[in-house]
Amino acid sequence: MKKYIPLRMTGRCRTGMERDGGTLYHAVNINEDYPSWKTALCGAKPGRTGNGWSSSTGEKITCSRCNKRLEKGIHHVVRE
Repeated sequence: MKKYIPLRMTGRCRTGMERDGGTLYHAVNINEDYPSWKTALCGAKPGRTGNGWSSSTGEKITCSRCNKRLEKGIHHVVRE
């Protein structure tokens, strides 16, 4: 069974000073070695100018596409 945690993207970081993080919390697989650059359940992934997924987890998954896929399959959301 795959396990997911609610994470948001940190946003672009071209100069090192920009941090316009996202507002949606996506379901990111934590069974992988490095979840910071993995694709979310809905297919969202950090871009080439992005800074990966935030290290702080959210209360719940707010992405509607991730939630629909969680309802369809056998997945488990983990709260850390």
